[in-house]
Amino acid sequence: MTTTALQQLGTRLLSRKPDDQALQLARHSLLDTAGCIMAGRASVQVKRLEAGLKDAGAGPAACALKNGTAAHAIDYDDYEELGSTHPSAVLVPALCALAGRGNYTNAQVLHAYVAGFETILAVGKVLGYQHYLAGWHATSTIGRVGAAMACARLLELDRDQAVNAMSVAMTQSAGMKVEFGTDVKPLHAGFASRTGVEAALLAQAGLTAAADAGEGESGFFQIYGTPASPGWGCLFETGLPRINDHPPFLKLSPCCGYTLRAIEAAEVLHAKHDLTLQAIKAVTVKIARPYYSVAGFDRPGDACEARFSIVYCVAAGLAHGKVDIASFTPEQLQRADISNLVNKTTVQPYELAEGLGDMSPQAPDTVTVYIKDGAQFAETVARVRGGPGRLLSSDDVVEKYVSCGGQAETAREFLHAGMSERFQDLINR
Repeated sequence: MTTTALQQLGTRLLSRKPDDQALQLARHSLLDTAGCIMAGRASVQVKRLEAGLKDAGAGPAACALKNGTAAHAIDYDDYEELGSTHPSAVLVPALCALAGRGNYTNAQVLHAYVAGFETILAVGKVLGYQHYLAGWHATSTIGRVGAAMACARLLELDRDQAVNAMSVAMTQSAGMKVEFGTDVKPLHAGFASRTGVEAALLAQAGLTAAADAGEGESGFFQIYGTPASPGWGCLFETGLPRINDHPPFLKLSPCCGYTLRAIEAAEVLHAKHDLTLQAIKAVTVKIARPYYSVAGFDRPGDACEARFSIVYCVAAGLAHGKVDIASFTPEQLQRADISNLVNKTTVQPYELAEGLGDMSPQAPDTVTVYIKDGAQFAETVARVRGGPGRLLSSDDVVEKYVSCGGQAETAREFLHAGMSERFQDLINR
């Protein structure tokens, strides 16, 4: 009998033992996401979710839905480039929901996280960037599959049960990019996280699903792949991608990942040249067209749209030297001087070279500021701080967790002191 793609995936990821580097990356992402959940709990999206589904109960699936939505609510959560997803906003709430039901160690949670993350990388590699460009919000399509595997690993399911869980998740995959800038986008992460929990629990209870859901006729790849997608063969010929080689990007600003390089450029310009908004005549932003298509709310009407507005984010960075949670309050969004600078900012999209993917260093962002006295200053960023090659330190992650409402001592204990602090307690501080 031929071994299916999901069976091969299950065999490899259920038995893989992450090394110390992988586990440290996982610790950082778990702590980072715990902070994002705390910061997102006060969001309007979470409040509306709670009001609309107040009778939905308090089981692990409901917990994953709420915390997944909170984790992604202000777009402060991490992302990865192979699948173009926000992996931890899906994985961490699902694992937290299940960890709260059993006597699981932090080590088990970390191993499960890595299995889920590497599932997302694998499926993302199979579909390629074209899946995202076709209009799918990959956090919601691919993320569900990763959450199912993460939960299966935590529950110590066998290979066939894990395959059933991933198959159940695949049959529920959905999520459209048209929802970017609306309340529904963060719910995509919540829905995906909930699906992962439910799929694993159903598989544990004996529910079966198509083992060839990945590559079969009318299956996942046939529906969600494109003519340019690499396909399942790319995985098993070259090996599964690892978190070590494709670590998550941890954010320093709560907004779309496609704004972050331009934000960093604006922050550097602010620091180097002591800019004042009154002295600026015009601003240009050069960015690859596919990236701009996501961050293209040129005249944002609210905080949701502003997080996906590269012109607003650049203006805020030039004004303050940083873009943080406070940059998206109603008071900041209504500031006349920042609105005036937004109106002076022009985006110059360029074509993404063939073969380049998501957040490619070969497709950098450049911000140029033109001063009224004739001077001009430019800054180009190819690799954003917090991403591969420029990872955040443990101190950076702790600082962000504290800025989201957490306690530094709790964070350091989780990261350094033998992890005696239970992971699920991180989001309750």
